[in-house]
Amino acid sequence: MPDPDPQPPVWVSVLLDWQNIYKCARDAFGLTDEGSIAGTIDPLKLARHLTSSVSPDGRLQEVRIYRGRPDNVKDSIGYAAWRSQTAAWKSTMGESLIERYRDLKYRGDEVMEKGIDVWLAIDLVKLAMDKEVDRAIVVSSDTDLLPAIELADEISGGPFVEVAGWVGDHPSAAILSVDGVPRRQLGRTLYERFRDETDYNLSLRVRKKSGWDAQIQAEGRVRRQS
Repeated sequence: MPDPDPQPPVWVSVLLDWQNIYKCARDAFGLTDEGSIAGTIDPLKLARHLTSSVSPDGRLQEVRIYRGRPDNVKDSIGYAAWRSQTAAWKSTMGESLIERYRDLKYRGDEVMEKGIDVWLAIDLVKLAMDKEVDRAIVVSSDTDLLPAIELADEISGGPFVEVAGWVGDHPSAAILSVDGVPRRQLGRTLYERFRDETDYNLSLRVRKKSGWDAQIQAEGRVRRQS
Protein backbone atom coordinates (compact mmCIF):
# COMPACT_ATOMS: atom_id res chain seq x y z
CA MET A 1 0.00 0.00 0.00
CA PRO A 2 1.36 3.46 -0.87
CA ASP A 3 1.82 5.92 1.94
CA PRO A 4 -1.09 8.36 2.32
CA ASP A 5 -0.54 11.85 0.96
CA PRO A 6 1.18 14.08 3.51
CA GLN A 7 -0.91 16.77 5.11
CA PRO A 8 -0.29 20.26 3.69
CA PRO A 9 1.30 22.76 6.07
CA VAL A 10 -0.93 25.08 8.08
CA TRP A 11 0.39 28.62 7.61
CA VAL A 12 -0.07 30.83 10.67
CA SER A 13 -0.08 34.57 11.30
CA VAL A 14 0.38 35.69 14.93
CA LEU A 15 -0.93 39.15 15.82
CA LEU A 16 0.56 40.60 19.02
CA ASP A 17 -1.04 43.48 20.90
CA TRP A 18 2.28 44.38 22.48
CA GLN A 19 1.28 46.77 25.26
CA ASN A 20 -1.65 44.59 26.28
CA ILE A 21 0.55 41.48 26.42
CA TYR A 22 3.03 43.27 28.68
CA LYS A 23 0.42 44.68 31.06
CA CYS A 24 -1.57 41.46 31.34
CA ALA A 25 1.56 39.42 32.08
CA ARG A 26 2.46 41.76 34.92
CA ASP A 27 -1.07 41.57 36.34
CA ALA A 28 -1.57 37.82 35.83
CA PHE A 29 1.68 36.79 37.50
CA GLY A 30 1.94 39.43 40.22
CA LEU A 31 4.88 41.26 38.61
CA THR A 32 3.69 44.82 39.22
CA ASP A 33 6.04 45.28 42.18
CA GLU A 34 9.04 43.98 40.24
CA GLY A 35 11.25 45.97 37.91
CA SER A 36 9.69 47.53 34.84
CA ILE A 37 11.23 44.93 32.55
CA ALA A 38 9.14 42.15 34.10
CA GLY A 39 6.38 41.21 31.68
CA THR A 40 8.42 41.63 28.51
CA ILE A 41 8.61 38.53 26.30
CA ASP A 42 10.41 37.32 23.18
CA PRO A 43 7.77 37.59 20.42
CA LEU A 44 9.34 34.94 18.20
CA LYS A 45 9.40 32.32 20.95
CA LEU A 46 5.75 33.00 21.75
CA ALA A 47 4.73 32.92 18.09
CA ARG A 48 6.54 29.62 17.49
CA HIS A 49 4.85 28.04 20.49
CA LEU A 50 1.40 29.14 19.33
CA THR A 51 2.08 27.92 15.80
CA SER A 52 3.08 24.48 17.03
CA SER A 53 -0.10 24.32 19.15
CA VAL A 54 -2.29 24.77 16.05
CA SER A 55 -1.11 21.63 14.27
CA PRO A 56 1.92 19.34 13.95
CA ASP A 57 2.08 20.75 10.42
CA GLY A 58 1.92 24.38 11.62
CA ARG A 59 4.27 26.82 9.89
CA LEU A 60 4.85 30.35 11.13
CA GLN A 61 4.37 32.69 8.19
CA GLU A 62 4.46 36.05 9.96
CA VAL A 63 4.53 37.83 13.30
CA ARG A 64 2.63 41.11 13.35
CA ILE A 65 3.53 43.40 16.26
CA TYR A 66 1.23 46.31 17.10
CA ARG A 67 2.67 48.98 19.40
CA GLY A 68 3.35 52.66 19.95
CA ARG A 69 6.48 54.42 18.67
CA PRO A 70 8.13 57.17 20.77
CA ASP A 71 8.87 60.57 19.25
CA ASN A 72 12.59 61.12 18.65
CA VAL A 73 12.34 64.82 19.58
CA LYS A 74 10.04 64.57 22.60
CA ASP A 75 11.64 61.39 23.95
CA SER A 76 14.98 60.62 22.33
CA ILE A 77 15.89 58.03 24.98
CA GLY A 78 12.67 56.10 24.51
CA TYR A 79 13.00 56.32 20.75
CA ALA A 80 16.54 54.93 20.86
CA ALA A 81 15.36 52.02 23.02
CA TRP A 82 12.49 51.36 20.62
CA ARG A 83 14.88 51.33 17.65
CA SER A 84 17.27 48.98 19.42
CA GLN A 85 14.55 46.49 20.26
CA THR A 86 13.04 46.65 16.78
CA ALA A 87 16.47 46.02 15.25
CA ALA A 88 16.90 42.95 17.48
CA TRP A 89 13.53 41.60 16.36
CA LYS A 90 14.40 42.14 12.70
CA SER A 91 17.67 40.28 13.12
CA THR A 92 15.90 37.18 14.44
CA MET A 93 12.64 37.28 12.47
CA GLY A 94 13.70 38.81 9.16
CA GLU A 95 10.89 39.14 6.64
CA SER A 96 8.46 37.26 8.87
CA LEU A 97 8.25 40.37 11.09
CA ILE A 98 5.41 42.67 10.05
CA GLU A 99 5.85 46.04 11.75
CA ARG A 100 2.68 47.78 12.87
CA TYR A 101 3.77 50.90 14.75
CA ARG A 102 1.88 54.16 15.33
CA ASP A 103 3.38 57.31 16.81
CA LEU A 104 2.61 57.85 20.46
CA LYS A 105 0.52 60.91 21.33
CA TYR A 106 1.87 63.41 23.87
CA ARG A 107 -0.42 65.62 25.92
CA GLY A 108 1.49 67.36 28.68
CA ASP A 109 2.96 64.63 30.89
CA GLU A 110 0.57 62.05 29.47
CA VAL A 111 1.70 59.62 26.76
CA MET A 112 -1.00 57.75 24.88
CA GLU A 113 -1.12 54.88 22.43
CA LYS A 114 -3.90 55.48 19.87
CA GLY A 115 -5.26 53.40 17.01
CA ILE A 116 -3.35 50.20 17.73
CA ASP A 117 -6.40 48.03 18.43
CA VAL A 118 -8.15 49.42 15.34
CA TRP A 119 -5.18 48.55 13.13
CA LEU A 120 -5.03 45.02 14.53
CA ALA A 121 -8.77 44.61 13.98
CA ILE A 122 -8.53 45.79 10.35
CA ASP A 123 -5.61 43.47 9.63
CA LEU A 124 -7.42 40.50 11.14
CA VAL A 125 -10.51 40.99 8.99
CA LYS A 126 -8.36 41.55 5.90
CA LEU A 127 -6.47 38.30 6.57
CA ALA A 128 -9.79 36.46 6.75
CA MET A 129 -10.92 38.00 3.47
CA ASP A 130 -7.68 37.54 1.53
CA LYS A 131 -7.02 34.00 2.79
CA GLU A 132 -3.26 34.53 2.64
CA VAL A 133 -2.80 32.39 5.76
CA ASP A 134 -4.63 29.36 7.12
CA ARG A 135 -4.86 30.54 10.72
CA ALA A 136 -4.63 33.85 12.57
CA ILE A 137 -3.88 33.91 16.30
CA VAL A 138 -4.69 37.10 18.21
CA VAL A 139 -2.71 37.57 21.43
CA SER A 140 -4.57 40.19 23.44
CA SER A 141 -7.16 40.53 26.21
CA ASP A 142 -8.59 43.76 24.80
CA THR A 143 -12.37 43.29 24.53
CA ASP A 144 -12.50 46.03 21.87
CA LEU A 145 -11.22 43.36 19.48
CA LEU A 146 -14.22 41.06 19.95
CA PRO A 147 -16.29 42.44 17.01
CA ALA A 148 -13.34 42.01 14.63
CA ILE A 149 -12.71 38.46 15.84
CA GLU A 150 -16.38 37.58 15.39
CA LEU A 151 -16.42 39.09 11.89
CA ALA A 152 -13.20 37.38 10.81
CA ASP A 153 -14.54 34.05 12.05
CA GLU A 154 -17.77 34.60 10.13
CA ILE A 155 -16.01 35.62 6.91
CA SER A 156 -13.59 32.69 6.97
CA GLY A 157 -16.19 30.10 7.81
CA GLY A 158 -13.72 28.70 10.35
CA PRO A 159 -11.54 27.34 11.61
CA PHE A 160 -9.44 30.45 11.11
CA VAL A 161 -9.21 32.68 14.17
CA GLU A 162 -7.77 31.70 17.53
CA VAL A 163 -7.14 33.82 20.61
CA ALA A 164 -4.42 33.51 23.24
CA GLY A 165 -3.71 35.24 26.52
CA TRP A 166 -2.13 34.96 29.93
CA VAL A 167 -4.10 33.16 32.64
CA GLY A 168 -3.90 34.34 36.23
CA ASP A 169 -5.88 35.75 39.13
CA HIS A 170 -6.17 39.34 37.87
CA PRO A 171 -9.37 40.17 35.90
CA SER A 172 -7.42 41.92 33.13
CA ALA A 173 -5.69 38.63 32.33
CA ALA A 174 -8.93 36.95 31.20
CA ILE A 175 -8.73 35.37 27.74
CA LEU A 176 -11.10 36.73 25.11
CA SER A 177 -14.07 34.47 24.49
CA VAL A 178 -15.97 34.05 21.21
CA ASP A 179 -18.23 31.09 20.49
CA GLY A 180 -16.47 28.57 18.30
CA VAL A 181 -13.08 30.31 18.48
CA PRO A 182 -10.29 28.24 20.14
CA ARG A 183 -8.57 29.79 23.17
CA ARG A 184 -4.92 29.20 24.02
CA GLN A 185 -4.03 29.62 27.68
CA LEU A 186 -0.59 30.98 28.52
CA GLY A 187 0.45 30.28 32.08
CA ARG A 188 3.37 31.28 34.29
CA THR A 189 5.58 28.42 33.09
CA LEU A 190 5.25 29.59 29.50
CA TYR A 191 5.91 33.18 30.51
CA GLU A 192 9.19 32.08 32.08
CA ARG A 193 10.11 30.34 28.82
CA PHE A 194 9.34 33.39 26.70
CA ARG A 195 10.49 36.24 28.95
CA ASP A 196 13.04 38.73 27.61
CA GLU A 197 15.28 40.50 30.11
CA THR A 198 17.35 42.40 27.57
CA ASP A 199 17.86 46.09 28.40
CA TYR A 200 17.35 47.79 25.03
CA ASN A 201 18.05 51.17 26.62
CA LEU A 202 21.75 50.26 26.75
CA SER A 203 24.07 50.23 23.76
CA LEU A 204 25.00 46.88 22.27
CA ARG A 205 28.44 47.20 23.82
CA VAL A 206 27.23 47.59 27.38
CA ARG A 207 23.84 45.88 27.18
CA LYS A 208 23.09 43.65 30.12
CA LYS A 209 20.09 42.17 31.88
CA SER A 210 18.67 44.96 34.00
CA GLY A 211 15.85 47.46 33.81
CA TRP A 212 14.10 48.83 30.75
CA ASP A 213 12.77 52.07 32.14
CA ALA A 214 13.19 54.25 29.05
CA GLN A 215 11.00 52.11 26.83
CA ILE A 216 8.41 51.59 29.56
CA GLN A 217 8.12 55.36 30.03
CA ALA A 218 7.97 55.86 26.27
CA GLU A 219 4.94 53.61 26.08
CA GLY A 220 3.09 55.67 28.65
CA ARG A 221 3.84 53.86 31.89
CA VAL A 222 5.51 55.20 35.03
CA ARG A 223 9.29 55.18 35.08
CA ARG A 224 10.61 53.42 38.16
CA GLN A 225 13.47 55.19 39.90
CA SER A 226 16.61 53.17 40.61
